[in-house]
Amino acid sequence: MRRDWLAYLVLIFLLGALGGFAWLTHHPESVLLARAREWPVLGPLAERFQDRYTPQRPMPRTEPPAAVEPILERVLEANAAEERLVELQGTVWVGEGTRVFTDPDPVAEVSETLGAVVMLPYFERRGDWYKVHRASGFAWVYLEGYDSLPPILGSGLEPVVPLPPRSPSPERLSAGMDLLGLSGSTGRLGPWILYSDSPDTELVELCDRVASELEAVYRQRYGLELVGEAAEAILLFQGAEEFLLFKDQESTPVEPWAAGFTSKGIVALYAGSWPSTVVCGRVVHELTHLLNRRGIGPALPPWLEEGLASDLSHAKIDELGRLHPGTIGGETLRMGESLFQVGGLAEVRGLQDALEVGEVTSFEELTELDSEAFYTAEQVNLHYSLSLFWVRYLLSDESGPLAGGFRSFLAALARGEPLTRDLLLEHLGVGWDELERDFRVWVATLEPPGRIDTGTVSVGR
Repeated sequence: MRRDWLAYLVLIFLLGALGGFAWLTHHPESVLLARAREWPVLGPLAERFQDRYTPQRPMPRTEPPAAVEPILERVLEANAAEERLVELQGTVWVGEGTRVFTDPDPVAEVSETLGAVVMLPYFERRGDWYKVHRASGFAWVYLEGYDSLPPILGSGLEPVVPLPPRSPSPERLSAGMDLLGLSGSTGRLGPWILYSDSPDTELVELCDRVASELEAVYRQRYGLELVGEAAEAILLFQGAEEFLLFKDQESTPVEPWAAGFTSKGIVALYAGSWPSTVVCGRVVHELTHLLNRRGIGPALPPWLEEGLASDLSHAKIDELGRLHPGTIGGETLRMGESLFQVGGLAEVRGLQDALEVGEVTSFEELTELDSEAFYTAEQVNLHYSLSLFWVRYLLSDESGPLAGGFRSFLAALARGEPLTRDLLLEHLGVGWDELERDFRVWVATLEPPGRIDTGTVSVGR
C-alpha cells in the first residue's frame, strides 16, 4: 500500500513537471524564468531555455491598426514626366516679350517669344539663366537681377460679382483632344462634357456621380446661388507626359505642382495610377473653382479661392460617389515598404505639425497674401492647408455664429460689395486675435482616423 502511494506521488510529480515544462515552452518570458536567471546554478539553464523557446520578435508593424482608414495596396507607377509635378526648384514670373533660348547662352537659338506674362516652373538656375519646360521641351530664359513681377490673380481687392460659365476655347480644346487622341467627347461628368483617354470606367463613373451632385452641395454648403448652367469641358489625361504638354501650352499662370487646373473654359486633370478617390478629389477641386466664378465671382484672393475648393475636395467620397462636406477625406497608401497619407489626412497632419513648431501664418497675414506670396514653393502647402481649415472652421458647428457670418460675407461679395478684410471681420463679428486663438484650439481637436508616423506625398492640387 505504501509502495502504491509513492508511485502515485512520483506519477503526479512527473505529470506536474511535464505540464510545467510544456507551459513554460509557451510562456518563455514568464516571471518565474526571469527570476531563475538570477540564481547561481539554474541561471544558465533558464537563460538557455528562454533563448531556445522565445519566438523571434516580428518586425515593427508598418500598418496602422485595423480600425483605422484602410490601406490601399497600390503601386504608383514611376514616371519621369510625373516627377515634374512635384520636384521643382521654384517658379519665376516672366514678362511679355521674353525670349526663350535653347541653351543658356545669349547667342543660342531663340525657340519662342512669350506673348503674355506667365509664371513658369524652373528646374535649374545658372546665374540669371533659368531652365524651364515648354511644349517643345526644356529651354532657358534670361532674367537679369530677377526679383518678381506683379502677380495676376488676387493682386487687388476690386469688387467681384458672379459671372456666367465660359465655353471651352476651341483652340485649346482641339489641342487637348489631339494629345488625348480623340475626335470627340467620351461622355460627361455631371453636367460637364468629358474628354478622356482613361481606360478606368469605374473611375469615370465615380467622378460622374460626384460631379452630378456638386452644384447642389456647393449651394447648400456656402448658401450661394449659381449664375448660368455648366458649359465648360473636362479633359482627363491618363498619362503625365500628355497632361504636362497641355499644361505647358498655357499662356496664363499654372502652379507647377498642380495635377489639375482650369483655364479658358477647360478643366485639365491628371489621373495616372492614383486611387479613384484622389482623382475625384482633383475633379471636385477644379470644378469648385468654376462654381466660385458662378457663385461669387472671379479673381478672388487666393486664401478664399483655394480655401473653398479645398474644403470640398478634401471631404470624404463614399463608394456611391456622395461627397460629405466637413469630413476629412484622403487615403493611406502603401508604396513599396512605405506608407503615405494623401488628401485631407495629410493636410491635417501637416497643419498640426506646423502648429507644434510655431511655423504658421496667422489668419490676418493669410488674407493679405497676393498670388505670388501665396503660391511660393516654400510655403504653398501650408497656405493651402491653412486656407482649407480656416474655411472649415468658419463653417463648423464649433464656431457658433461664425458660420452664419461667413456665409453672409460670401453673399455680400456675390452682391458686389468690395472684397476687403474689414468686410470679413464685420460679418464675422470678432477680431483677429480671438479668431486666431479659437482656431488653434479647434485644429488641435482634429485627430483624423488612421494617423500614422510616416511621410506624406504631394498629389497635386
